[in-house]
Amino acid sequence: MTRFTISGLVLLAATGCPGEDFTTGEVLPLDDAVVALDARRGEVRVVRLGAGGVVDGRAALVFDERAQGVRVLPRPGRTDEVLAFHQGRVGDADEETLDAELVLVGPEGERGRWTLDGPYLSFAPDVGGRYVLVSQPRGRIAFENRVEVIDLDAPGVSVPLSLRSLGGEVPTAAAFSPPLPSEGETPLRVAALFAAGQLSLFDLDAPDTPPATIPTTVGGSAGPMPIEARFVGREVVVRTASSSQLLVLTLNDFVGEGGLRFDPSIRTLATAGPVRRLSVDPRSDPPRLIALAGTTLHLFDLGTGAEAQIAVPLQHAFVGLFDGPAPGDPVVRPRLVSYGGTAQLTFVDLGEAPTAVRASSDLRLQAAPVATDLDADGGRLVLYGGGTGSPSTASRSPFAILDLFDRSATPLGVTSLDRAVLAPEGRSLWLAGTSDGYLARLDLDTGELEERFLPGGERITALLPLGGGAERALAFTRGGPSALGAFRVLTPGELEADADPPRGAF
Repeated sequence: MTRFTISGLVLLAATGCPGEDFTTGEVLPLDDAVVALDARRGEVRVVRLGAGGVVDGRAALVFDERAQGVRVLPRPGRTDEVLAFHQGRVGDADEETLDAELVLVGPEGERGRWTLDGPYLSFAPDVGGRYVLVSQPRGRIAFENRVEVIDLDAPGVSVPLSLRSLGGEVPTAAAFSPPLPSEGETPLRVAALFAAGQLSLFDLDAPDTPPATIPTTVGGSAGPMPIEARFVGREVVVRTASSSQLLVLTLNDFVGEGGLRFDPSIRTLATAGPVRRLSVDPRSDPPRLIALAGTTLHLFDLGTGAEAQIAVPLQHAFVGLFDGPAPGDPVVRPRLVSYGGTAQLTFVDLGEAPTAVRASSDLRLQAAPVATDLDADGGRLVLYGGGTGSPSTASRSPFAILDLFDRSATPLGVTSLDRAVLAPEGRSLWLAGTSDGYLARLDLDTGELEERFLPGGERITALLPLGGGAERALAFTRGGPSALGAFRVLTPGELEADADPPRGAF
């Protein structure tokens, strides 16, 4: 899900209160809706779009007026929900403490709310999108080393976890398992909390049971910090900072009374250098583990310990998965592409086994992209020059579209454009030039280009693609007859119509 920050002060009409100033610096898309945060006032607003791009509903998320540190984040894996959080407030003799809250927001407004056990400074959603880790509790006298885990599938319920086993260390991140097969009546759900020199594994269905803590000490001092973990069945693969080894924990069934339902055993996997990227490919049985380290792409079979290695440029930092044919091989099969930081992409054609590599080859480009958008389902990779690499960066120009299936690149002569976003469904590339109000949509299936100039001196400040399957986007504008910070609703096939794109505002 795309997010962006609008630079400068943006004033929008408040919900139900024409003329009231609403100051937003952050906007997130939903399916056929958009969410904006006024951090100054701690207010979150939702504008829902109907047919033809007209606004057909508004909703405001209400927090206590004493709430501090309001933030919004996308919910991973979902285009119809975002997360809104406030830190609460530490009380004193004259004022009660305000507990932190997390709210699930959809196009219609609030969908669920969780009130936590006190104020907290930070929250972070899991990459799987089901859990949220809330950490760094706030207090005036004593530091309370605890966290709470929110299951977004369990309305209103949070799970407190005691961190006594971490020796006073504050967890920096967490990873959560999907429901795992277990000998008990209920599936096993495991939370892995990262802290300096150690990793703690909790049974989420028995939060009061002491966790299994695995130290990563070196010579009696704190060892590498765990910074990433991936669950592969009942195994947890852990990447630690600047390490050329991966820690693999197997969650063996444990039938002891009153204890955890698992007993971890430990082994390691050696890599060619510090691991920069870790991912799991579920298309093989068992799933293959992919580790990008140094100039080597490692493919591991965790069941047998087998390994395959593919040479890649040192600058590569991303690995994409896609299924399709290739020149000389009409069979649709699983494939990989690694890329980033250099004018070369590496393709890997895979067999059925986790380490089965049929072939690997390189594709040279005219320039090194600084940002990319991968549309795995459509078999496309959009390459950008300029900007910082974020899908919502203020300045990026696409210079080529790569067809992953036939490994051919189509150059784009759009150097004058400095806004570009790929629609979530991958069929539309929306383009804009901020200096002259130019808007365009490139249909990636047909190659057709729609374009127009906005009237009245309007200037485009940002593009935001919407989900919902309609390939729509919002163009935030300044100047002209529209209110400062209003947006235009862009729809395929309508840029070249006689009528101007519909306007919207909060």
